[in-house]
Amino acid sequence: VYVQQQVIYTVKLFYTDAIGGDFPQAPVLPETVVEILENEKRYESIVNGRRYYVLEKRYAIFPQRSGNLVIPRERFNGQRGRSSIFARKQSVSAISESHTIIVNTIPSTFLGKDWVPAKGLALSETWAETSSTIRVGEPINRSIKLSVEGLSSNTLPPIEDFAANNAKVYVDPPTNENQVKEHGIEGIQTTTIGIV
Repeated sequence: VYVQQQVIYTVKLFYTDAIGGDFPQAPVLPETVVEILENEKRYESIVNGRRYYVLEKRYAIFPQRSGNLVIPRERFNGQRGRSSIFARKQSVSAISESHTIIVNTIPSTFLGKDWVPAKGLALSETWAETSSTIRVGEPINRSIKLSVEGLSSNTLPPIEDFAANNAKVYVDPPTNENQVKEHGIEGIQTTTIGIV
């Protein structure tokens, strides 16, 4: 991946009996932004012909510097079984593998002002007025919506330069919104412009 590009990181705990214990916390990684995408999804799965219960959490990870990003092993410690007069809970633990992600620097061929390492980008506009006639002195409102797949909205650069010939332009500060989708975070930045 590149610096600031989204990595989807999924942690799954597979178990066959009733268990208790704390699911591992979100990873704490140096110079990396970690956001929770999905909190404790539960379902069943068949692995090698055996039925398991699965507890899953998903995160979006945004490395902020180049080099190797090491995600350490996930560890679960808990108890299996139900307590009763005749039986005691059994201690159980599980440890995952660690993972190393190579984070590349911004390519030297990139000559733009703002680095936006997104999977997808869409720009759209809407007008508040539906009439095709514009009168001198009456305001009209235009909204510009920037949608980016794989980045948080607070990392998006503001859209600038809305100047128009023979008109006064008033730009409101952009509003930011994040939506969690199957592919991760979608950042949405909306800028409203008043034109007179």
